[in-house]
Amino acid sequence: GEGERRSRSVRPGIGTRAVWLNRAFGSFTLLSALRPMPDDAPPDFFSRVYATVARIPAGRVSTYGHLARHLGMGRSARTVGWALKLVAASDAGPLAVPCHRVVNRVGALTGRLHFETPTVMEERLRAEGVAFTDDGRVDLARHLWDPAVET
Repeated sequence: GEGERRSRSVRPGIGTRAVWLNRAFGSFTLLSALRPMPDDAPPDFFSRVYATVARIPAGRVSTYGHLARHLGMGRSARTVGWALKLVAASDAGPLAVPCHRVVNRVGALTGRLHFETPTVMEERLRAEGVAFTDDGRVDLARHLWDPAVET
């Protein structure tokens, strides 16, 4: 159908997953998710992910799990990752939403391979003043932004 054509156009290789996500979360399209939605329209899960990630301040990070819990789907950290992967794979690219500010539960840069080069995510975070531990992880004690606590 129409949703399948749209998801295949995102990038070869993620079309099947995007079709599955379409079926699981309703009529999701990346372009509509990145556009402002009318006040009376209930946003789908991916749109809410993008809106929440856009609120992460420069110099701070959040985790896939914190975002999922805040959005009422606490066991869906991977789905948050899939949503961000679709942004990175789109023509808009990973800068359409500050995807570089989302890390895994221990501060590792698991999304780094979806940027122009594997070092871009770390470079952007360091440019914003984010500190890293000796083992290359974000210092979550200093930089964690929890959307349930902070606005």
